[in-house]
Amino acid sequence: MLEGQRKQKKVAILGDSMLEYLNPRKLQQGLEQKITINTFSGAKIEDMNHYVKPTLCTIPDEIILHIGTNNLRNNNPAVVINAMGNLADTIARQNKDVKVTLSEVISRSDNHSMVEK
Repeated sequence: MLEGQRKQKKVAILGDSMLEYLNPRKLQQGLEQKITINTFSGAKIEDMNHYVKPTLCTIPDEIILHIGTNNLRNNNPAVVINAMGNLADTIARQNKDVKVTLSEVISRSDNHSMVEK
């Protein structure tokens, strides 16, 4: 790297299909960050334990997880939040240099039983 140049921060956003229409080019516009987005339709928190592994191999500076929506069908919010925290802790143990950010769980507007949670 040349003097005066900053390392471009690598940010990986992983989550369920709620992220499907995010545009990484628009998100990184004007930022010194390389943003990648990986969506896993129907993925639950327990699935992300597997899906996050290839991303960790790319050595990102930050991983943003948008997960939990698909878990709300069968679990109460407290259980979902606890599982999210456990996944974040697992990722942090695997790569101590990565910052893990959890997105707020959002409910689906097309399923009224989940909106109530």
